[in-house]
Amino acid sequence: MGETFMLDMPQVVVPQPNPPLADPNLPECRCYGALRWAVALCHPRADRFAQFSLHRLGLTAYRPTFAVRCRSPHGHEHTEARSLFPGYLFVLHQPGTSWRQIRDAPGVSALVRSGRNLDYARAGDIEALQAGDLLRATPTPASAVWGPGMPCSPATGPLAGQPAVVVDTDGLVATVAVMMLGQLRHVSVPVECLMARE
Repeated sequence: MGETFMLDMPQVVVPQPNPPLADPNLPECRCYGALRWAVALCHPRADRFAQFSLHRLGLTAYRPTFAVRCRSPHGHEHTEARSLFPGYLFVLHQPGTSWRQIRDAPGVSALVRSGRNLDYARAGDIEALQAGDLLRATPTPASAVWGPGMPCSPATGPLAGQPAVVVDTDGLVATVAVMMLGQLRHVSVPVECLMARE
């Protein structure tokens, strides 16, 4: 049987750094307590592999996807899940703790940062994306009426062809979320300028 014994040594107390106080201007995520969604950049075409690697490390990684109909070289039609924002993943992280495990995960190229600090997704953005997961699990018909959570892409203007997702529609104008500078940015676009993602 195992025995428990104690050595007669002086006890050393190592002072622990105080965790930084939460920024009162940043709302705390209701779902995950103090955890926030960090934005990770992936190696080219390694989104799925990076997500798998992070899950194997015990981390929660989210890769928003959408369904698209594809035709194989043999003429067979099938549905495929593609990344809504290619090259990006969202990873739950405790602010103030080490993020080396995320950065060093296979498939992850870097983390989006402001100087030496991690950049986190705005509270509510990722939850809104997750709410649209079921809607995006089926391919978007070309003649669809645009609704929140639908994958799209602006057809004209400076954001033409950029991956986006509808956040809200108000008559003739739609608000879409576009990944720019490592953050989901909300942009207003005329509804007739939106096209389905392929």
